[in-house]
Amino acid sequence: MPSHRTNFENMMLEMQHDQVMTDLKKIPQEISEALYKCKELSKENQLYCIRNCQLLTESLHIKNQVKILWNENRQLLREQIALEECTKKTKRLCVEASLKIYDKYTQQQQQQV
Repeated sequence: MPSHRTNFENMMLEMQHDQVMTDLKKIPQEISEALYKCKELSKENQLYCIRNCQLLTESLHIKNQVKILWNENRQLLREQIALEECTKKTKRLCVEASLKIYDKYTQQQQQQV
């Protein structure tokens, strides 16, 4: 019986050994696949970094354009306000001139009568 038990233990150890050896034989292929995947991911990451840099540059350009347009808009609003004030003043002056002209016309008409 002890030899039967020893044989069983040896058989189990051999099976474990065979499994370990099979796993060890797979390791170089798994390492190779992992390295390939790592290289592919590194390339992809590099492309993302390049694209991110491009997008950051574009974003900065757009922010500068927005700032320029915002300043132009502020200037245009100032000019619009100035034009509105000038238009009001011009209308007031036209009304005053019209009244003066009407008054002079009325005076001339009365003098002719």
